[in-house]
Amino acid sequence: MPRYELTVILKAMQRPETAAVLRRTVETLFERGAVVRGLENLGERRLPYNISKHNCLNTHGGYFSVDFHATPNIVSGLLEHLDRDIDVLRPTVLKKDVEVSEAQCCGLQNEKAKNCTHTSNGSCSLFRFPGDERTRSHWIKRIRSIGTPCSACPA
Repeated sequence: MPRYELTVILKAMQRPETAAVLRRTVETLFERGAVVRGLENLGERRLPYNISKHNCLNTHGGYFSVDFHATPNIVSGLLEHLDRDIDVLRPTVLKKDVEVSEAQCCGLQNEKAKNCTHTSNGSCSLFRFPGDERTRSHWIKRIRSIGTPCSACPA
């Protein structure tokens, strides 16, 4: 099952009401066969613009992130369900990339190795060369100053 991140903006409410909305949201995920890995409170803040939902103008909201695994066919139904929820202002589901363990990462010899992560296509994101040949040579010099890249990284 792919990994997803559900980010929701909830109406500004007291803590018990917010907990009830989050409980409903997580129960909806469970009912649809999802496996919830984590829930994170990103804080309450002023919205970047006023959001009108169910004939109510909202200026503040609580931001929450739910990390879960689910089959791809439940995502659209989940968004429809959350759109109908009167307390949810903005639901968004993003597919997360598969993380690779550090044992499979580049063999740099110094502290910068922690920043090196492989992408799904096998290339090292720390050593990707954006732009033209001039930019590429700049990146090659930068790589050499950091350390020796692994065999998957371009030389």
